[in-house]
Amino acid sequence: MNYRNIKIYVENNKISLKIEASSNADAPLPVIPNNYNLEKLHLQIRVSKIFQKVLNIRRTMVKSEIEIFDREDFVILGNMLSNLLTLSRDEENSKNILMEFFDMYYKEVIETPDQSRIRLFLEFDKNARELAELPWEYIRYKDTFLGAHPYNCVNLIRKIPLGAEYEDRQFVPPNRLSVILILADPGTPPYQIDQKEKNDLIGMLEHLKKRVDNSDKEKDPAWQEEKSRFNFRVIESPHRKDLIDRLKEARKELDLQNEPYIVHLFGHARPDAVALAPQDEYSTEPDWVSDKNFAALFDKLIPSEKPPLFVMTACDSGKIVNFTENRGVAFQLLVQQKMMAVLAMQNEVLSSVAFSFMEKMYQALLDGADIAEAVTRGRSFLGADYFDEPYSNNAFGSPILFVSTDKLLHLIQPATASEEEWVKKICKLKPKPPCREPQFYHPFEKQCKICGGDLEELGAETESLAASHSSSSDETSRSTKSTSRSI
Repeated sequence: MNYRNIKIYVENNKISLKIEASSNADAPLPVIPNNYNLEKLHLQIRVSKIFQKVLNIRRTMVKSEIEIFDREDFVILGNMLSNLLTLSRDEENSKNILMEFFDMYYKEVIETPDQSRIRLFLEFDKNARELAELPWEYIRYKDTFLGAHPYNCVNLIRKIPLGAEYEDRQFVPPNRLSVILILADPGTPPYQIDQKEKNDLIGMLEHLKKRVDNSDKEKDPAWQEEKSRFNFRVIESPHRKDLIDRLKEARKELDLQNEPYIVHLFGHARPDAVALAPQDEYSTEPDWVSDKNFAALFDKLIPSEKPPLFVMTACDSGKIVNFTENRGVAFQLLVQQKMMAVLAMQNEVLSSVAFSFMEKMYQALLDGADIAEAVTRGRSFLGADYFDEPYSNNAFGSPILFVSTDKLLHLIQPATASEEEWVKKICKLKPKPPCREPQFYHPFEKQCKICGGDLEELGAETESLAASHSSSSDETSRSTKSTSRSI
């Protein structure tokens, strides 16, 4: 797969653009001229924010009711967001530099969507607070919502740099995907989680596991439960005092050791707090844990115990409260705990919508997609397929992905179901010990899974992907010892 990183750095009155052929090959950094019409810029920002609030009325998330907005309303919002990035022009030749670059690389990926990807990073200066807090996941380009691209060939990502001292966690994707589901049920009206919602979410994970296991059984007659590529555990109704202890226990049950995994929290949230179970049995109110205090709970985990991906299917959990002060539940998790990626919801979301999104995303991860592409596939499904009229509901732009790294984040080795022949390659840079070992890659992949460096082919293999996967698993990961969760 060919990846083209396009990084847009936005300040109050200036946009910088960085084009990368790969994550380690930087191209020159053009700076778009500082000639905004500031009055027009701030007017459009305010109109966009008002429009966002109007569109984020909860009944628009209800599939069974009459929608009070339609596709054209979201087209207007998407075009407004696009205009905010294209107000600045080079006055000497009346061209928009940002669009010139994007046009060139967009044409490239559209012509080869199975071989090419644009990873579009949006990064905002601390002084660009108003711009950073807008819902960029709805941005449009050439009649397409980029954040939910129908071909999945553009992945929209919010980059939050954590400083020069920050180092990415190094890990080799294992041969299984592990999820720890936190059902954050306060148990107090009106915030208790309905039992049907719990059953639906756990049922979705069980169905996904069964589907994956059955598929692998057909390919491998010697398949056994310990070879399952998908496992999960459930933590129900934790309170702030026991959440991390129960998380550690779930990690032990899954025998994770230093393996990457996903923490998935389902429950209720406000932009600045998460609802957990009351700390005492006599309380009739949820324990609303502030964004800073919630993130601080994970101080008890050492770096290798922290999940590379933290998911929150909770209303408004991804909304930025104050960009300058890093306020917001998802924002605090990423910045305070230096996590690699946090996925959350920036609007109110019905559980049925969130579960459908998550099923598509988990399936994409199991298929070998990196986190950003898996999120794109989920958004695209909500936009193009979930509702009767495509892109007529704000659900498709609700998932917001924050990352602290430029790296492709694969959480599992590719599945064994495909019959494609893979090739063994080695990283040319070899900066870290895992990079020194040959790995199996798709023929189109050109970047190291560990550091993003250029790959060197060691010679084509004639074995099927199943044999390749088995060989690479012996070198890079151990067999899982745990079975699926029993209800």
